[in-house]
Order: sequence, then C-alpha cells, then structure tokens
Amino acid sequence: MTGNDRCDILKSIFCIVCQEGSATKHQYLIHPFKFGVALCTVAVCAFLAFLAAAAGNWIAAVLFGAAAALFVFVAVLYGSTLTLDDGGLSRSFFGIPMRSIPWSDIAEVGVVGLKVFNNNDPKRPGTRYIYFSPRTLDKDSRFRLALEWPPRNMLYLCYTKERFTAVQALWNSTIETYNAGNVFYSLS
Repeated sequence: MTGNDRCDILKSIFCIVCQEGSATKHQYLIHPFKFGVALCTVAVCAFLAFLAAAAGNWIAAVLFGAAAALFVFVAVLYGSTLTLDDGGLSRSFFGIPMRSIPWSDIAEVGVVGLKVFNNNDPKRPGTRYIYFSPRTLDKDSRFRLALEWPPRNMLYLCYTKERFTAVQALWNSTIETYNAGNVFYSLS
C-alpha cells in the first residue's frame, strides 16, 4: 500500500468541500494516515507511561511520556488542516490558526515524490506531496526538498487527485514536479 493509497482511504472522512458564494473553499488534513498513526502512538505511549508510573518504574514512565510528547508534535504536524480558497492558504489545528499565506506570496506550487533514489522509475515516486513555496526552486533545490522532508518554511499536503485538482483550479500558473510520476489531470 503506497502513501497515496493511504491518503485516499480516509479522504472522505477528512476532506470538506463547501461553497461560499462564488468562491470555493477546500479544507484537507495535511496527511490523514500519518495523523492517525501518530495519534494512536500518543495514546499507546501515554497509556504505557501511566502503567509504568503506577508500577513505580519512573525511568520507563519518563521515556514513554517523552515518546508521547514527541508524537504529539507529529500529530499536530500531520493533523493540521490546510484551507485553500481564492484568498490563499491557511493552516490550522482544530480551529486554532497557525499560518496564513496569500496566493500573491506563493512563488511556486509543485508536486514532489519523496523516493528520490528510485532509478528514475516514474511508477515508483514514493509518497507525493503538493508544496507551496515562497520562492522559486531549481532542480537541485527540489532534490534537497525531497531529501529533507518535511520543509520548515512551506505549506504542503499529501497528494491525491482531488487535492491536486483543487490546487490546479486555484493556482493560475505552472505546477512544477520533481520525481512525481504522472500527476497531471484535465480539469474538464
């Protein structure tokens, strides 16, 4: 099962599309599968930390508590909601705004496949993400982006056909690709 298949499994639960006047607003979890895994890991580690503390094993309790805290960060990272509309992009976590960028501040939108050492096989791009960059990237920058994923200064979301189509409808320029395989679809 690929990363993109995992995104498709839960997209009907985690994708909200609503009409607001003439503008369309799309809201997506950054990566639903990784969010679910991180949330389950937090629950298991917190439970084990509680059991270890109840048994008097404080070292294990601290270690499991630290693991739970680490995965809380991962859950926030991948469980955030990215909202796309005519005004731009905004990222929030359970309604708490985290970052907002107007389309005019986006220099490049692209799709990157994270499996960069795939012997140039377009059928094996690995997990693909749609990224929104404040600066234009060259081929070497896109390669570094794929190697050092996730980026700190960009908004991004897991690639699916539906998400790509929504971005394609709102972004009025070329969508770049790097190691992404066949990602382009007709809007008709």
